[in-house]
Amino acid sequence: MVKLLFYCSRTTTHKFQRLSRAVTQVAGGEDIEICITLTSLFPGLKAYSSASDLAVLVAVTPAELERFYHFRDILQHMDIILIVPDNKKATMHKGSHLFPRFITSVENDFLPIESVLKKMIQRSHLRNLKARTNLKFHGAPLSR
Repeated sequence: MVKLLFYCSRTTTHKFQRLSRAVTQVAGGEDIEICITLTSLFPGLKAYSSASDLAVLVAVTPAELERFYHFRDILQHMDIILIVPDNKKATMHKGSHLFPRFITSVENDFLPIESVLKKMIQRSHLRNLKARTNLKFHGAPLSR
């Protein structure tokens, strides 16, 4: 099972409600944690350490994007979809330093996120499968 963390502080607008529904629908059978405050985000991130863990992070404001930098050591081990506050070149550049698999802004349509997330989940399942099947015995064989 893939663990998915979804963070969005602005859940009242129609656009973000659609995004939340799309993410939970695409990741329906997965372990999903939804955070709506930055204080709930950090404990959630601490539980995510595997390369097969995913996150969809929405920075509605520049301050939220800045706060994501406090978690970059944890985020570098995860595949993330990052949604930044605007389409400005400086904002996109700053967001790229978190090494997301996909980056867009709140000004854009969220439609591509569904297909990107589907592919990321499939890849995470493959990673988990490979990790389980590539377990090798190291050392001398056991004798009776």
